Amino acid sequence: KTGMLYSDNLIHVLRERLSRQRYVLVVDPVMVSTSGKKLLQPNAIRAMKSLLPLATLVTPNVDEAFILSGQRVDSLLSLEAAARRIFDFYGCAVLAKGGHLKGNVATDLFYDGNEMVKLEAEYIQGVSTHGTGCTYSACITAHLARGKGLLGSIQRAKRNITDAIKHSFHFSSWTALNHFPG
Repeated sequence: KTGMLYSDNLIHVLRERLSRQRYVLVVDPVMVSTSGKKLLQPNAIRAMKSLLPLATLVTPNVDEAFILSGQRVDSLLSLEAAARRIFDFYGCAVLAKGGHLKGNVATDLFYDGNEMVKLEAEYIQGVSTHGTGCTYSACITAHLARGKGLLGSIQRAKRNITDAIKHSFHFSSWTALNHFPG
């Protein structure tokens, strides 16, 4: 699993290493913060795109899906179009995370080139979701390491991340994910 890969040099070294042998690779692109700020240098974004053909799964949020696909994302329908384009461009399965879309349901879309699967959970109001993307992709990776299939791993991880948000720790003015809810 990758997380934030800030520089193009780092990504190129990783790509060169990973291209020597086939791995189950989950790429969390970590390109744009929740507030919309770009986190990668422009050259690193190009390098990230060159890493994706080696990935088993890429897990972009709405803003990252736009960067990777060129498809503006403002609805579930446009998120689906972005997921299809990402698959077509890079050849890896896509979990397009729709948590930043408005609504009462947190909907993610999984596309593997064959089927589009909608994963829905209650959208939990009033909780900081900082770090949920990293936790979600790490959880998918953990389920894959335990021998679960790709879609099954994503479905389990969706339940896990929803529980982590639902049972967040609340401290005076902030919240933190509960990575081990009972």
